Amino acid sequence: MKKFITLSLLSLIGFSSFSQKIIQRRITVSDAKTTFLIFDDKVDYFDLGSSDVGLKRTEKDNIIKIKAFMAGFRETNLTVMTSGGQYYSLLLNFSNNPDTLNYFFSSNETTAKLKSAKEEKMVTKNSYQQVVERLLRYPDRSIICGNKQHKMTFLVRGIHIKNDKLFFHTEITNHSTINYDIDFLKFSIKNTKRYKKTVSQETEMKPLFTSTDSENCIKAESVIQKIFVFDKFTVPQKKEFVIDLWEKDGDRNLAIAIDGKSILDAKMID
Repeated sequence: MKKFITLSLLSLIGFSSFSQKIIQRRITVSDAKTTFLIFDDKVDYFDLGSSDVGLKRTEKDNIIKIKAFMAGFRETNLTVMTSGGQYYSLLLNFSNNPDTLNYFFSSNETTAKLKSAKEEKMVTKNSYQQVVERLLRYPDRSIICGNKQHKMTFLVRGIHIKNDKLFFHTEITNHSTINYDIDFLKFSIKNTKRYKKTVSQETEMKPLFTSTDSENCIKAESVIQKIFVFDKFTVPQKKEFVIDLWEKDGDRNLAIAIDGKSILDAKMID
């Protein structure tokens, strides 16, 4: 069997220019057959985690060939960096008869994955937006709970559920002649006031989606609707789901507490 030489080449010039994108893959290697790794750019650096496997650069500077020195070697890793700024983290495993002997690598793999994740996120956001638009078009006129003070009213108009997602439909009204700028909204599960003497435990929650997220000013004598989307959840006994509304550069802070029963009574959306 032709002897393979383990190589480790590192070009210090330009090393800092490598991107942080990482492509991971599993590779099967044999002691009887040669495996080829084919990249779309020149291989500038590679490093192997075990001496039980041999690597050799071919006449083509974008191709590496691999062969095991011993059968049944333990799993090891191979790091490859290319001139295009791509970083590959590969796991090598032994196989007597590998299904694949030629592995093709492209920096576009990372771009495709990022694009796919971005598109999936956009589809999810659009699905939330469709439900939100429907709820705003046909709003509930009932009031589940609310708080009115400082010439401000903060209400929960409806709680709905679709595909294991809870939609909290809120309404904020400014009855004063002074604009109300929202500093932040906080969502948490807290002990109810009746049990405030017990050890206080608070679980903060983050919405998956917020309608009119950029609308952070309630003009004088006006009203806005905000719908918040969460993964489904329930509230334990002696606790409640609290939404805190804080004013920026002011003290007209409001809080509304939603009991567990109201959440369990969420209306289904077809």
